[in-house]
Amino acid sequence: MLLGGVNERGAKLASVEHYSSDSGEWEYTQSMQVARAYLCTAALGNHVYAIGGYGSQSQTLSTVERFSGTGPWEYIASMSFERNWCAAATLHGKLYV
Repeated sequence: MLLGGVNERGAKLASVEHYSSDSGEWEYTQSMQVARAYLCTAALGNHVYAIGGYGSQSQTLSTVERFSGTGPWEYIASMSFERNWCAAATLHGKLYV
């Protein structure tokens, strides 16, 4: 999956794309609720997480969204501190940032 980023004009993106092995092409899927660049991502269980990043108003974000593959992205509990250019990992059913 490709989540967020920055376009050629410097605007932050909320768009999400995934690679389809059937078609051999990248396809758009449900966009995140907030535009994010320089975020970190992780997969845990049946969800993909979009964590922190740099928002459209040039602010560092503490918000976290998750996606199950269907339906909209949903907000979960925010982190205690804003983070961008971060890294995420999962271990034993927990998400670490």
